[in-house]
Amino acid sequence: MIIFAFINGGENKKYIMEEIQNTESTSPDSSIGCINCSNPVVVKGFPNALCETCRDNYIKFPIPLWVKAFTIGIGIIFLFSLYKLPPNIASGVHLEKGKIAMEQKKYLTAQKELQKVADILPNNLEAQGTLLIAAFNNQDWVTLNKAYTVLLNKKFDDEDLYDKVNRTVQDANAYYPKDSFTSIMQHYGNDINKVPINILKNYVDSNKDDLSATTSYAGLLLNTGSNYAVADSVLTNILATNPEYIPALSAISSLKRQENKLDESIEYCNKILFYNSESVYGLASKARTYLKQKRNDEAYKLAMQSYQLNNKDMYAIATVILAANFSNKIKERDDMLQKALTLKDSADADVLQYAQDVIKGKEKF
Repeated sequence: MIIFAFINGGENKKYIMEEIQNTESTSPDSSIGCINCSNPVVVKGFPNALCETCRDNYIKFPIPLWVKAFTIGIGIIFLFSLYKLPPNIASGVHLEKGKIAMEQKKYLTAQKELQKVADILPNNLEAQGTLLIAAFNNQDWVTLNKAYTVLLNKKFDDEDLYDKVNRTVQDANAYYPKDSFTSIMQHYGNDINKVPINILKNYVDSNKDDLSATTSYAGLLLNTGSNYAVADSVLTNILATNPEYIPALSAISSLKRQENKLDESIEYCNKILFYNSESVYGLASKARTYLKQKRNDEAYKLAMQSYQLNNKDMYAIATVILAANFSNKIKERDDMLQKALTLKDSADADVLQYAQDVIKGKEKF
């Protein structure tokens, strides 16, 4: 009908155009008009017939002041509750974060979260037990001993956690030297570098189960460069029966680098990081091996990762200095060197001195 009228033009065309315009501006039930003011022209496409003015008025209907005040009040209370969580709720959040980090073998992160719980709820056995395990994996003996003191003679409801804590305490014993070796160390001022090699060798030969002393013996051979082959053999024997013994893994990752067996060095670094993905030493040692492989940019990134995990660890700091030096990041190198000079103590002096000697060309990397 519409097409026919359009073709024939004239008055019919005018009639059809008017009909279309009316359809666009009125609802199908235009005979009713606006249900509020009876205006015959209503806005199309809505279930309630309203003219444009009435619809705008309803949309812009003012919200009562008491409703606004109530809403704002609820919002303030909610925000305050988030900021000021009750201790038990806050502890629960940190405990859960710590447990998740433990599953991911991010033991530094886990220890930080669990320590927050232990500070708030010192008698919480779950927090203290899990903290002890995290501290063991971070080789943090001070924190481990504190947690152990809290847990001593306590009754655990969680048998699985109890078993894990017991196993960890037993494993930790291998990281402590026997009393007989402690006596030797005390005789030489607790300085392993002052103990004669032959005395160390005789002790180790008679106490092969003293892993701490045996690793110290291998480390002394490594640091003095006196016999890499013997050090390699000693460390390999330890790892053959104790593959997760971190001190031996750390020592052999460095030894393989000194022997220029770089792929093997990285393999041992990766083993350390498998057991603890946030191992400061594992990352720094791997960075140093990358430097030997001329992978300077990768080495710098790894060194910075290590430093960011513990910005007071001198081995990590010295590694950043070395990586910055070989990556030609002179400002970063010098800034880090200045920081190291403010942090070092007698125990760290040789670690930093090595980096300085490499920079000055006194020592070959």
